[in-house]
Amino acid sequence: MGWGGVLRDSQGNWMLGFHGYQAGGNALLEEAYALKYSLQLVWDKEYKKVICNVDCRDLLQVLQDKESIIFFPILDDILKLLGKRWSMTVSSIGRECNKPANWLAKRGDSSLFNAWCLMKDPPKNLRFSYSRIA
Repeated sequence: MGWGGVLRDSQGNWMLGFHGYQAGGNALLEEAYALKYSLQLVWDKEYKKVICNVDCRDLLQVLQDKESIIFFPILDDILKLLGKRWSMTVSSIGRECNKPANWLAKRGDSSLFNAWCLMKDPPKNLRFSYSRIA
């Protein structure tokens, strides 16, 4: 299972990208890992005013259901990150607008090891598709 994400500045320019791999799971868990690691990354980088765009409406819905934590423990990690002292907005974005993150998630899926990779610059194969969106 691969996951990935992109951090952009207020103008939509690439700041950082990441992808990772986690054995087992499903698409919703993949989206949850991407959200958890992106929130942790921006917190660690000390960005305190953040808009987080998620292209999985199912994840946004399950975050509203506090009972889901029993069956989906990663939600507790996400909710704790969201509850930190910062200006954080999580909103829905269309998959078409999130192609770079989806590309990175596919790259994470093909990495076949339980780790994550942080990228300062966009990969060559992603630069064209990223520039069309930004």
